[in-house]
Amino acid sequence: MYHPTSTDRTAAAPSGRAAPGLNVLVVTSDRDLRERFTTYLRSHGCGAIGMDAMPATSRLQADGFNLLVLDVQPESLDGLELLRRVRMETDIPVILITRAGRDDVDCVAGLELGADDYLREPLDPRELLARGRAILRRHGMAPVFPLEYPRAGWRFMGWELRRRIRSLKDPTGQIVKLSRNEFALLNLFLESPRRPLSRLQLMRASRPHDDISDRSIDGQILRLRRKLQSPLSPPQMIKTHRGIGYVLDADVDPLF
Repeated sequence: MYHPTSTDRTAAAPSGRAAPGLNVLVVTSDRDLRERFTTYLRSHGCGAIGMDAMPATSRLQADGFNLLVLDVQPESLDGLELLRRVRMETDIPVILITRAGRDDVDCVAGLELGADDYLREPLDPRELLARGRAILRRHGMAPVFPLEYPRAGWRFMGWELRRRIRSLKDPTGQIVKLSRNEFALLNLFLESPRRPLSRLQLMRASRPHDDISDRSIDGQILRLRRKLQSPLSPPQMIKTHRGIGYVLDADVDPLF
């Protein structure tokens, strides 16, 4: 297990009350960057702790963090391998810190492994705060506390979506492959069953960094609908909600 330096723990520990919004763990071997980020976040009402190495992933949920900021080049272990481990064991949103010269490789690989966003040099704490708040809005998340948010996934109409391993099983037990965008869309629908979602909400969930059109999101929904077809399921779970967007018409139960 890795441990924070004693200096970081003393300087960055949050107060006894839960942060009203972001509660952030910043993991980087760059001490100046840790202090700059955590100081800025705390000055804007956020909880923030800086560590020079990744703790056990169980700490992320137990300590109520709802955002992990991870440097992809910590000295002790490759950052992308750390991201892989985090994503297998927790659903905490992750923002990667990428460095000059490796941006494209690290960003693409990180997003494929399940990162939610990334920061490039020059590293600005104002941008980190803005991106962190946007992620919480996009996910509809309050601070993460044990058992208050479904961690493993959902069952719906005989289907099963597992968030940690990003897999979807149909009612016969067969794995159905989803693209990253399709997974994000289905995830959002399952978080809000029988609640109409606008095209803008769906666009933000599937491609937060891209400028896409209503026609593009309609195409993504059509492809997702086709993948959710099964002889043991209703003919159409994702329905068009006129004047708004789309709605998932299904009973949804969380997996814990």
